[in-house]
Amino acid sequence: MKSGKTEPSHHIHNHKCQENILGGIKMADNETKQEGIEIEEGEFGQIELPQLDVTQYIGTKVKIASVEKRKGQYGFFLRIASEPVAKLDNGTEIRATKIFGLQQDESGTWGFGDETKLGTFLKKKGVKDPAQLKDIEVVVQTVTGDNGRDYLTFN
Repeated sequence: MKSGKTEPSHHIHNHKCQENILGGIKMADNETKQEGIEIEEGEFGQIELPQLDVTQYIGTKVKIASVEKRKGQYGFFLRIASEPVAKLDNGTEIRATKIFGLQQDESGTWGFGDETKLGTFLKKKGVKDPAQLKDIEVVVQTVTGDNGRDYLTFN
């Protein structure tokens, strides 16, 4: 007779599976199957998470270190990141980033227009191609996210 609780299954049927950093199972077709373990009431509580005051980095001059095209939920975007602004005691590097959405034209090509935020940023930096942004100096600023937290960006 079952007790009402389900026991986690640790048997994997696909020999090509591997664990990902979230503890799930990464399947051969890039799907992730999460295994769960039921918790008991009171097993977890609210904890104080460490906060980083990013305002101390405002005004720091750094160079753009990377320009990456990534695919998101709504299409492609560019993630532009600075070289590290700081390195925490645990080894985590703090970088300023900027995200620009890309648009798709009628032929299916992804890109940006002159009047888009990316086009305006490129003009401001004196380049025509996003790849040319690498090694250009920027000044760190902060932006407040929808969650009320401050994040590092640049001008």
